Amino acid sequence: RCAVTVYATALEPLTYKSVPLRASALEFFGKLPLYKCSGSMCTFSYQDCQGSSKGMLDKTIFDAYIQRGYECKTSTSFGGALVTQGYVTFGEKGMSQADLTIPTPQMTHLSDAVELKYGAPFKVDNAPVHTRAGVSHENWRKTWNIGPDVLILELRSGRIDDGRVLLMTNERVIEIEANRMKRAGAGSKDF
Repeated sequence: RCAVTVYATALEPLTYKSVPLRASALEFFGKLPLYKCSGSMCTFSYQDCQGSSKGMLDKTIFDAYIQRGYECKTSTSFGGALVTQGYVTFGEKGMSQADLTIPTPQMTHLSDAVELKYGAPFKVDNAPVHTRAGVSHENWRKTWNIGPDVLILELRSGRIDDGRVLLMTNERVIEIEANRMKRAGAGSKDF
């Protein structure tokens, strides 16, 4: 037997729950109605979505709570991984960025799934992360260039137990870099 791995083509758009980057906010909300949208941003919180655990002594309430948690997970997951927080931004050309928080223990499996679909990452940074207490933890940041878009996975981001997924259009990457350079330029005048 022979195993064949098929990678996505550069023409295949980067998507979140079948919504491609550059899609309209209306199209996004139509497929991900658990997100709350306002202006140029849509947000999601798994905790807010699942709701309160009050009244768990009642089996009907408990069953509804469990079912709602399942719906929240499956309706917003990325590559099968639980999204605990989601921030999606829209620009003139539609969805420009999806910033998703994923529990760190799910990141390695997610990274394997992404590599299976898109091949090896373009860039890998394995610099460990250090806590304020001086404890060092394994970390990685993997970047894929997929057509005109960028996909970044971070094992740990912000908190030790939170990973991060970033889907960005190339235009958004350029905008972020221009803003960074603008801030650096303004800061350099303060010496």
